Amino acid sequence: MCEAYNPDEGTPSEVCVSTLDDFEVRVRAAEGEAVIQVVGEIDLSAKHLLLEALNGPAADSRRLVIDLSHTSFIDSTGLKALLEVWRSRQEAGTDFVVRRPSPAVMRTLETAGLANVLPIESSDGS
Repeated sequence: MCEAYNPDEGTPSEVCVSTLDDFEVRVRAAEGEAVIQVVGEIDLSAKHLLLEALNGPAADSRRLVIDLSHTSFIDSTGLKALLEVWRSRQEAGTDFVVRRPSPAVMRTLETAGLANVLPIESSDGS
């Protein structure tokens, strides 16, 4: 479980690390932005850890970024989790963005028709 977290903290700090054999999630926070970095495969076995990070203390940030640059695979359960969080943040008027999806993840987003739906940044903050 993640430690207590202040989304308005001025300096970056890693607040959570969850792991499985082929999956790791890290949450970093700074100045109202939370960055969730996912390493490995997002599938049914990792879904609960991803949702814990997406809906945990980082959810209180003004801007939620999920960095998929080190994600080697994402299945339909991972796509559904991203969509649900994106929709809930839209309704709340807060930002959500997918940052630097790996080529494998980008292909999956394109195949699923989500590459033009979810907000995607190709680099840090752009």
